[in-house]
Amino acid sequence: MRRPLLISLALLLILLAGWSSKTIHVEGGNPEKIALKFLQAVELGDYDAAKKLGTAKTGEEIDKLASLDKPPKVRKVKITGSHLGETTGEVYYLYENEPEKVFRLGMVKEGNSWLVETTKIDLDMGNAAPDEAELARMKEVENYNTSAWTTPKEVAKAFLDAIETQDWIRAKALSTEQTRQELNSVSALSKSALNREVTILRSEEDNSASRVYYKVGDDREKVLNLVKSGKNWRVETNKEEISGNSNLKEGLESLDEEINKSMEGLELKLDSVPQDTAP
Repeated sequence: MRRPLLISLALLLILLAGWSSKTIHVEGGNPEKIALKFLQAVELGDYDAAKKLGTAKTGEEIDKLASLDKPPKVRKVKITGSHLGETTGEVYYLYENEPEKVFRLGMVKEGNSWLVETTKIDLDMGNAAPDEAELARMKEVENYNTSAWTTPKEVAKAFLDAIETQDWIRAKALSTEQTRQELNSVSALSKSALNREVTILRSEEDNSASRVYYKVGDDREKVLNLVKSGKNWRVETNKEEISGNSNLKEGLESLDEEINKSMEGLELKLDSVPQDTAP
């Protein structure tokens, strides 16, 4: 009686091992398949399934999208290509009813698995795929040699110096994919380089994260977060923190002024429209 039972258990373990290995290989090893399944889940409104294919940050964005309670669009998605590095990249896709519009979806590699890294805005409105000029800049970032900076302090100093001199290629090369996206919007608003002195004060770190404390010129002490990406330290920040640089903050403030002026102009036009009066 024991022998058939042992054989059955052995067969069950073999099947489970084979299934597990296949799942990891198919689901985690092919970023284009991950992106397609993620987008299909979003289209169907299956947000729980979508969250399983994304990073923790993407899960938070999915929750925001789900809270809008919009009906599923159920469009057919087609993957058109990808641009992938060792740990980050993008997958390009379109909707078959709008083949002229190609969008991008950010991807990051965590361990052996590729996961989606995106925002609610990108999911709701789409993030246009790069043109030839942007693709050329992306290749510059990928090919940029960052081997001279290995410790969190060295990476932070090189990144902050790049922000001060507006060397966006170097800044992006020293950043995570999410930070690169933030730098795209920040660089469009900045005006001229300030070239202020960056002083690194101290750092706190563990195996996968670090906090580097620094000062720029005579400003107050600030902190920059870094994470371990493979063997390299990379900056993980957002445009609000980056805009602590007064030059970038000035750009953001000027944009706010333009928006306010446009709103005031619109209000004046509305006020000048004749109003219907009762007879």
